[in-house]
Amino acid sequence: LTSPAVSPFPEGDLVGAARRQEHFVAIEAYREALRELRAARRRGDASMAEAAELREALESANAALKYTLADYARLEARLAQAQERETEASEAEAGATSELRRREELCSALEAKLEAAHQDLAGARGTASQLAVELGRLRAWADSQGAFLPPAAPGAGLPFA
Repeated sequence: LTSPAVSPFPEGDLVGAARRQEHFVAIEAYREALRELRAARRRGDASMAEAAELREALESANAALKYTLADYARLEARLAQAQERETEASEAEAGATSELRRREELCSALEAKLEAAHQDLAGARGTASQLAVELGRLRAWADSQGAFLPPAAPGAGLPFA
């Protein structure tokens, strides 16, 4: 092939040059196609790696979502229980408030009765003081008249004794 006397193309140098040119163009086209094929293969490999990463991320996200949904269900159940306890506490508070009002009313009534009893007692003390003064005057008058009144026996003649 390297000797100039023997041409690989029997048609002659002119035809052989055209065929060499076609052969050269075909080889260049083949090389370009081979380069594009290799670049496409690299892009394909990169796409497959990216798809694998995305698949792994999706699986991880799905696992996190399942955990979150399970956790959400647990939290929702706890929230329902807390709301139920809140309702019970509100009802208990309303009952306690009602009981407190009833006791305050009862206390006010008892305080009014106690105040009336204090006033009655103060009145009775005042009356007893007046009676003691009057009795002292009667004794003094009786003594001045020369009359003798025996000392009263404890509880004698008193209706409450």
